[in-house]
Amino acid sequence: MDGLLERLSHWVQTQPEKDVLHFCDDRGAIQEKYSYAELAAASDDLAQRLLEDESIGLSPGDRALLVYLPGLDFLVAFLACLKARIIAVPVFPPDPSKLRKDLHMFCAIHDTSGATTALTSSSYNYLKKAAGFRRILTGDEHRWPDSLRWVITDTGGRKTKKAVVDGNLSEGADSNDVAFLQFTSGSTSEPKGVQITFGNLAHNLKAITTDLQAVQDTVVVSWLPQYHDMGLIGAYLGILFCGGHGYYMSPLTFIKRPVLWMELISKYRGTHMQAPNFTYILCARKFKALPEKQRPSLDLSCVRHMINAAEPVTAGAIEGFYDTFASYGLGRVVFPTYGLAEHTVFVCSGGQKRLVVSKRALENGRVDVLDSDADTDDGRVLVGCGYPGRIDGLTVAIVDLASKERKPAGDVGEIWLSSPSKARGYWGRPDLSEEDFHAQIQGEEAVEGGFLRTGDLGFMHDGELYITGRQKDLIIVRGRNHYPQDIEMSAEGAYAELRPGCSAAFHIRLATLQEGSEEAGTDAVAYVAEVREVGSSESLEQLAKGIQQHVASDQGVSLSALVLLKPRTVPKTSSGKIARRWCKRGFEAKTLEAVYEFTEGVVATEEAADAGETKRAEQEPEPEPVMIDKVDPKDVSQEEILEQLGASVKRIIGGISYASVSVDDPLTTFMDSMAIAQVNGDIGYRYDVHLPDEFAFQEHCTLRVLSQVIKAGGLGEDARNFEAAGDGQNANGVSLADDFPCLFLCCPCLKPKKKPRN
Repeated sequence: MDGLLERLSHWVQTQPEKDVLHFCDDRGAIQEKYSYAELAAASDDLAQRLLEDESIGLSPGDRALLVYLPGLDFLVAFLACLKARIIAVPVFPPDPSKLRKDLHMFCAIHDTSGATTALTSSSYNYLKKAAGFRRILTGDEHRWPDSLRWVITDTGGRKTKKAVVDGNLSEGADSNDVAFLQFTSGSTSEPKGVQITFGNLAHNLKAITTDLQAVQDTVVVSWLPQYHDMGLIGAYLGILFCGGHGYYMSPLTFIKRPVLWMELISKYRGTHMQAPNFTYILCARKFKALPEKQRPSLDLSCVRHMINAAEPVTAGAIEGFYDTFASYGLGRVVFPTYGLAEHTVFVCSGGQKRLVVSKRALENGRVDVLDSDADTDDGRVLVGCGYPGRIDGLTVAIVDLASKERKPAGDVGEIWLSSPSKARGYWGRPDLSEEDFHAQIQGEEAVEGGFLRTGDLGFMHDGELYITGRQKDLIIVRGRNHYPQDIEMSAEGAYAELRPGCSAAFHIRLATLQEGSEEAGTDAVAYVAEVREVGSSESLEQLAKGIQQHVASDQGVSLSALVLLKPRTVPKTSSGKIARRWCKRGFEAKTLEAVYEFTEGVVATEEAADAGETKRAEQEPEPEPVMIDKVDPKDVSQEEILEQLGASVKRIIGGISYASVSVDDPLTTFMDSMAIAQVNGDIGYRYDVHLPDEFAFQEHCTLRVLSQVIKAGGLGEDARNFEAAGDGQNANGVSLADDFPCLFLCCPCLKPKKKPRN
């Protein structure tokens, strides 16, 4: 088996001194890096420690959670697990200071995987301990699983008398052995851990590097999360497989400064990139919004292949990206791509074609291709997602959902896949695995191993795969998956005024700019809910505002449309279940019995959004540049800073949403994580005050608190080490503890990050 570890061993022997991984800070400077030899040695040492340190107690086949802040420690731990044949379980690192929000999914993954050990870094462990002290003081009862043993991997372990573990131990592993579990994003009640085997990983990496022609001169520049399949496999492991090298940064760094991604691509001569659809919209808009003299000098002629995947791909996003960066040397190198975790990650790429098809025909499951120049309201533009026939061993079938028979050419059906990249199944879910991973086409000879049912709908045309929609109700916003039931349960559980089981969340598209907002043509969330009683207009407005704030804080996504309904009017199925699609149709047709609605900037239909976005990409004038002048906090008053912060927030979330905001509201109650990071990025650029990402996400961080911290000159590196300095002052000589006594209680990340002792 020509697997990942075998490839890594080859590169260690042939190019040991070549730097392979570089991690950049929020200014683009490299803060840590590994050569091939250093990476192999570090992962060998950790693999030895994991197996031989009796206090850790891990054996081959055991599961271990990987809980890391963005950085390269994660990759060392992941490779160590592969070498030791410990099944790695990458997870999103919960915010230790807000376990109420993040702990449910973490505990569900812990319970489902059966992991008894969590691997982490010393920096995250310190945040966890400091936040635990805060919870004791505040009476917060949310706790980490009692049975979980935490192992810090960047501090070295106890010496053992046993011989060093062979670094190539896993080269003898069977291709059917499970390498790691990839948990799909979604419902906290039923997390599904996809079992990726060594054979799955080897085949998928070979498919990616072959189809994308990635070789030793490949350079990846990525901001994608390491625990996410496209980031982990596409951005990190792909580089190790092909012998290239990569430059990486935190997702929060990207959100704060999207244009930095483009700067690093230019600076380090990036050749292969991966990102979801919203990335291309955001980068183009942010770049155009910069005044000419503030735009960085770019040379993007180095780019060979940019994957657009992980959420629905739109032609308008791609064309807008080309229009913005073509004059900087960017060729037509953005390719719609299809993939999913159940197929390791990658299915096919290289999509270039655009088809105009009849909407009416699609509604009836047929594909009727129209003339691209036809003047009709019936047309819908679809982008191709590549050619499955180029992938060795891959078979794609378009199948009828009901009969499970193969659909004839020209019909829409569920996409089924069969290949060596098809995962083994879901961990601990044999019945569901049999149904989803071993399906057989009725009326045809059985295929060994069966087909994977993707849950996606599409068709083949001239050898290219086109995606028309999703069978499931998954909502994808800015590359992040949201299950509607999570949003619904969150709102219903927080407000007794809502009737339980009588609300629906669903996907929409923003059609036009809200007043002062930067967002348009993007995926968003709408929420409709029944009220128990119809109150006054003032009480309904307050209820709606509370729901919006709670969902933004609890679920990390903003509601771009919210409709409150009369009692017993929400559409349901005959069995009494909420009918989300009927709710969406009623919302689009404006036939719901609403008593309150907030629908500014929302389109009526998906097709109208696609058409509107494409039209904007062709006709929309460049946005008015937003000049961000550099200001010394000493030269302005706190009131002026507060006014400017309000203007930044209004520009980012829109004037309509900002109208109900108080300067004493926590940021998390009216902005999602992306908006907060953008505000933090503006602060860094304007005032040269660089606040830790964690600070702005704390429950006690308001616009007023931000203005105080900015006026004080920020927290800075000296604040992180203020205990060691002994004076507790920031760069301007202001006592942080005196002026902001709550900061170090509500934001333990600001305490000095001393490495704990074993």
